[in-house]
Amino acid sequence: MITWEDWETRPVTVQMVRFTGFGEHGNGDELLADLNDRGVLADHDPDHPDRIRINTREREEAIVRHGDYVVHGTRDEYYPIEPAVQHDKYRRPA
Repeated sequence: MITWEDWETRPVTVQMVRFTGFGEHGNGDELLADLNDRGVLADHDPDHPDRIRINTREREEAIVRHGDYVVHGTRDEYYPIEPAVQHDKYRRPA
């Protein structure tokens, strides 16, 4: 007989920054430079003016859209999440 067990996730702290686009009021150029300084392969998506392409730890391409957050996870990985997911899943530590 199979017995299902209840498990809870551990509380962890991650770092994240919101991508505000390119141009005078955006942080796109600074974010690209910072990601590349951290060893993340990231570039401006030439087909979409307000998107960044990053290579995840699994070597897959991920798209960061204007308003998305870039997460620096607990295993030194970087990935985008949408604002609604960020709002539902994360909160600032007390």
